[in-house]
Amino acid sequence: MFFVAMNAGAVKLSVAETLKVVCGWGDEKNIMLVKGICLPRVVVGIVAGVGLAIAGCIMQNNLRNPLAYLPALGIANAGAFRANFAIILTPNF
Repeated sequence: MFFVAMNAGAVKLSVAETLKVVCGWGDEKNIMLVKGICLPRVVVGIVAGVGLAIAGCIMQNNLRNPLAYLPALGIANAGAFRANFAIILTPNF
């Protein structure tokens, strides 16, 4: 899935070209595209997913409730309120 996600987007690279860039080969244009745009996007997605999974496990463990999830506890609503509050109070740059 890592290489499929690397190839998703506006620029179409083959899996072989992406694999060459990750291994250190490939032309300069592909290296710039993969290492500058695709790789950071995929790595941030993986890190965010891992963080959400760990947060869910911690919440279910601490509450001792295997069905505990954000909307049932009202945490999602509190997060949406905080996001709206920050958007309203943050000046536009």
